[in-house]
Amino acid sequence: CRELYSGIPGDLKRGLGVLKNKDYVTANLIVSGAITDSNTCEDGFKERKEVSPLTNPNREIMGVALVPLILTNMMK
Repeated sequence: CRELYSGIPGDLKRGLGVLKNKDYVTANLIVSGAITDSNTCEDGFKERKEVSPLTNPNREIMGVALVPLILTNMMK
């Protein structure tokens, strides 16, 4: 999870940068990747039948990432 989470802030920032340049496809891919990374981490805990200490941060990431993802889908 540490590796996955370490890249998310940079991915979201990069995604917003390309969104500003109207590169909606690339922005969508980058932001989707950030969401996938947080979900992958959460799924790892579920597979081991452990309670994830990262459930709340995962929800926050989803909340932050869904806005640009929705925008890119609307603008394609």
